[in-house]
Amino acid sequence: MSDGMSRRNFVRTSSGAAVGIAAGLRAAKGVAANDTVRLGVIGTANRGGQLINSTLPHKDAEIVAVCDVDSKATDKWKEKLPTKPDVYTDFRKIIERDDID
Repeated sequence: MSDGMSRRNFVRTSSGAAVGIAAGLRAAKGVAANDTVRLGVIGTANRGGQLINSTLPHKDAEIVAVCDVDSKATDKWKEKLPTKPDVYTDFRKIIERDDID
């Protein structure tokens, strides 16, 4: 990040981008406001866990898959999430799924 961007600003920017991407996907796919957005999370420790926690209050979002190379991190979310998501160690498996928005 040689252009003067701090790690903190990078995280803020990328978090906002993730929200914008989700909203854009919703609009692009023609998802109605009352439909549920199905999510897959790649990287579930630390920041990924924070994003999962911030998604939980939203009734229109459902986490259906989690991916992390650390099985302790994915096992935690498999137990905690009400949807009992599918668990992967290879992120390409999530990307291959057609049922994830």
